[in-house]
Amino acid sequence: DNKGDQGLVQSEILQAGSNFPLNDQEGNPVFYQQSVNKKFYDDIVKHGLNNSQCVANIDRGKTPFEISPGSTEVKTSWKLISNNDNPEKFFTIHRDVEIDGVVRSNVLMGLVGIHVVRKTRNHPEFIWTTFEHKENAPDCADVPNLSNFEKSGKWTFFNPMSFQKANTYFPGKPTQVCRETPYGVGVLTKTEVAKDIKALNEAMSHYYQSRKSVWSNYFLVGTSWTASNESDLNKGEIPPTWKNEIGGSKLLSNSTMETYVQNPQWFALVHPKEDRGCFTCHKYDPLTKKALHLSHMFNAAQDYGQCFL
Repeated sequence: DNKGDQGLVQSEILQAGSNFPLNDQEGNPVFYQQSVNKKFYDDIVKHGLNNSQCVANIDRGKTPFEISPGSTEVKTSWKLISNNDNPEKFFTIHRDVEIDGVVRSNVLMGLVGIHVVRKTRNHPEFIWTTFEHKENAPDCADVPNLSNFEKSGKWTFFNPMSFQKANTYFPGKPTQVCRETPYGVGVLTKTEVAKDIKALNEAMSHYYQSRKSVWSNYFLVGTSWTASNESDLNKGEIPPTWKNEIGGSKLLSNSTMETYVQNPQWFALVHPKEDRGCFTCHKYDPLTKKALHLSHMFNAAQDYGQCFL
């Protein structure tokens, strides 16, 4: 249990991209949190990147800066554990949360999604990885053919008896969720990608089950990066764009964080010149901004006056 955010009231419930909340089957919103490792934190402190004027100086070229390799950003999604949940199936924390203006103290929360984003020397565009809880939601393609066993099971964000449109926000109602593009694999993605991810998940599931670890209830959705078309070393390119070959899971998303903006499997086929997957939103105009804007964290920078760093 990370103690660093204790004492804070968790209130972030709007998803990036759609600006809608995700409601579980009890009607409670999912909460979101962003964190960075110490290397990334040290960069932020040293260069005053919580100050929008310091960020602007970097964008104008007045201050040279690149995020250090090894910098890691983590975004997590959390549901409120109810009497209908088995808390032993979740990685859990206790936090104060705000719902409809009312603060509830010491609430038990269960992890349902994880983004892990890391910059490396060969991948300045970051490597984007996401994980989910196994009981979040079914694949959309499987919904019409769910077996009686699966229909009798319990999904966190899917009710098999509901006729509500999937992946669509309805105020005040539980969100009906399914995974549009499992493992981020579209019709133009090599079939080996999904096979490799499934094999890795199976191996890790056995590993965690043998140790009776809660992580056996989670799985890797996929990983995405850009690959230079001109380099034998397959180094990433920035800014990320459809013009660069996207490696791994080309249409990557997390059903708890990008519920309403998931790319369908045929997206790249119908929209060959549009950015996709993680790089639909995590991009920037190199003429006006620098690569630090691959992270949306700096959008929250406040104006604290003149930057002296």
